[in-house]
Amino acid sequence: MTDSPTPLQPEQCEQLIGNRLGPYCSYNPVSRTQVWQWCSAMGDNNPLYLNDDYRSNSGFDKLLAPPAMMQMWTMRDVNMEYAPGSTDAAPYQVLDDLKAMGYPGNVAVSYDISGCHKIT
Repeated sequence: MTDSPTPLQPEQCEQLIGNRLGPYCSYNPVSRTQVWQWCSAMGDNNPLYLNDDYRSNSGFDKLLAPPAMMQMWTMRDVNMEYAPGSTDAAPYQVLDDLKAMGYPGNVAVSYDISGCHKIT
């Protein structure tokens, strides 16, 4: 049986909160083709993404992409490199910090992603 880690103290938690990293940029511009491919693969039928009339009647004048696509656009390439213009900060430092505090893995994290994208 293994020992459980000592619960984090409030001051330890506070040092992990609000440390934003970024930007993580994209190698490719956001395009209607990529949005269509994503929606087709994921079964996302939201008309805001692919129906131009619906989108414009909803008050949006530019292409919209599903929010989950942000993670795909900001991922590293096959060489584990981020796109030019991205930060070089370690994106998963919080997980390393938690591991050093005795927590060997995580079940889930809450995060938001900000990136730089050119929409075509």
